[in-house]
Amino acid sequence: MIFLKRIKQHSKKNINKVIFTDYKRKWTWFDVFKKVDEIIKILKPHIHDKQTSLPIIVSRRAEVLISFIACLKLGISFTPIIYISNDQSFFIANKLNSNFFYDPVNNKIKLNSKYKINSKKQLDIKNKIYILFTSGSTGNPKGVICDKENIINTLLWSKIYLKWKKNDVIGNVTQFSFDISLFDFFSTIYFNIPLTIIKSPENTDYCYETIKKSKITSIFSTPSFFSQFVFNDSVKKTTKTSLKQIISGGDFFPTNHLFEWISSNKKINIFNVWGPTETSIVNSMYKIKQNDKKRLKEIKYLPVGKSTKRMKITIIKSNKLINEPNKIGFICLSGKSICKGYINENQKYKNMIKNINNKIYFNTGDLGYFDSSKNLFIIGRIDNTIKIQGYRINQKEIEKLSESFDNIFLSASYKKNLNNDFNQLNLLIQLKKTRSFDIYKFKSFLRTKLPFYKVPKEIKIIKKIPLNSNGKIDRIQIDKKYNLNS
Repeated sequence: MIFLKRIKQHSKKNINKVIFTDYKRKWTWFDVFKKVDEIIKILKPHIHDKQTSLPIIVSRRAEVLISFIACLKLGISFTPIIYISNDQSFFIANKLNSNFFYDPVNNKIKLNSKYKINSKKQLDIKNKIYILFTSGSTGNPKGVICDKENIINTLLWSKIYLKWKKNDVIGNVTQFSFDISLFDFFSTIYFNIPLTIIKSPENTDYCYETIKKSKITSIFSTPSFFSQFVFNDSVKKTTKTSLKQIISGGDFFPTNHLFEWISSNKKINIFNVWGPTETSIVNSMYKIKQNDKKRLKEIKYLPVGKSTKRMKITIIKSNKLINEPNKIGFICLSGKSICKGYINENQKYKNMIKNINNKIYFNTGDLGYFDSSKNLFIIGRIDNTIKIQGYRINQKEIEKLSESFDNIFLSASYKKNLNNDFNQLNLLIQLKKTRSFDIYKFKSFLRTKLPFYKVPKEIKIIKKIPLNSNGKIDRIQIDKKYNLNS
């Protein structure tokens, strides 16, 4: 296993190098090896030969990452999960053909007395490293299977852009059940880059102090993490830290928030990236420039990068490859980045695969296009397209425009079903701190920019737009709370 070889190489250079830091303590490579052996002694007696993966409860502690390394050493894939209840954790464990889940912080195994071995044939995938359940923000979560080839491809590709240096420190702010955090983890063990886990990512002041104290140079997160610095007028403070790059992915970075970062911290490198869980975390990367401010002022999104040899991106529409610029279609991937399937859902995975001219493509479900310079632009997801009175509406288009209005911090559009035959487009907005807001001017602004059927019928001001554990708009929660007649 190449990751274990890399870890051994790193530790030989300096066994006392601090590689993980959390709010409790620092962990050297020596500490990590000692803890790995301890974890293996606990896990090994409970692992059986038909087990698909090992479910691990995540937290803001380094023991979670060390348990991932223990799984690599045991030769079994790991599945990070958020603990909600024993029943919920056992439900996921059963999908993995596991009769237990592991709590690394308390160093305990939780056995399921009602467990029965799944007799159905499991996907036999060699060198699988992890199975990650998607957030399910627009539907049911899927267990995505990734192997060694997927991750090595991503890491080697990312090195071209990020150019890690000896004094770099990765700051982790996302849940370890989210694919972005796994990019942090694998970058750490492959490139020997220390990682600091920020305990309270939702607290801007705490984040600022941790970035300064731990000399963090790089943070990869969804835009909501970086947006909170805008909300709290804290972007300029980051100029006094060692932070040299931020990587934003997983959702659209509101144009006015991105403009604030570019304007207030000119020394920082900002990367706009894209890539679904199914295609190994990240597939394209665009380094934002100062002259991109003009495009942001015009309320236009920036590109997310280009297709490369390692990350071959193609636009497909009606089972045909689109080679013309500015033609919108489904964004599809081919090559080594494509995951190996969904756990227990072979048909769902097959539905995402396209075979065109004897070449395999994975349909990500994202919509976009290449411009004449071959830059890739994302315009939304098929999941974020709703139908109102016969018109198809891209929710992100409404939200992007709304967030360009002076006093709006975040927004979320949704469809409200009034009866069996009629529905309407509504909008939730979160205002900036201590700012006034004229809803009539806002409505007038929307009417001048949008066709009538895209203008929300009802606009509701709320304290905070609901986000899921991965920092994305929680459309399921919004639908349950505000679409009362659905």
